[in-house]
Amino acid sequence: MKRALTVDLWDTLIYDLPEVDRARRDLRLTEIGKILYEACGFESEKYRGQMLTAYESSWQRLEAIWQTDQEIVPAEQLKMYLDILFENKVPNNLPEEKLLNAYLEPILDYLPFLMPAAKETLAWLKPAAPPGFICVRFCKCTVFFNSSTPLLSPTNLVGASPTRPSLKGR
Repeated sequence: MKRALTVDLWDTLIYDLPEVDRARRDLRLTEIGKILYEACGFESEKYRGQMLTAYESSWQRLEAIWQTDQEIVPAEQLKMYLDILFENKVPNNLPEEKLLNAYLEPILDYLPFLMPAAKETLAWLKPAAPPGFICVRFCKCTVFFNSSTPLLSPTNLVGASPTRPSLKGR
């Protein structure tokens, strides 16, 4: 018998501080700006305010999407940002993989923090049924249980709306 417990990742197991979130955003925009300059001559220093406004606008749209219990993959998040930045006239032949890496990698430089009770929560689950594997997909976390062997399976999860860091302080 396979069992799974799904919890929201943000504000359940991990959280952000506003200054960490801002540092991540700033690194993300700096690296994206460098790539856009190389690819199409976009002067990111000159248009930094426009980049920041587009970023904030894309996050507001993302939060509205997340409130409907929908997930949006990072590549689509980036596309949304670029569409807003370039007013739906995104230059052709942008290096998508480089841009996506620039969008994703700042989380590795500015890690979120573990919630104080996260370890205790996971330890509490262990006696009932030994956890098999924690699969993080987008903003939900699933602890898989199997009576004999841990189960590793990415899944498209449906449930309560994930809690995400507020736009306040970004």
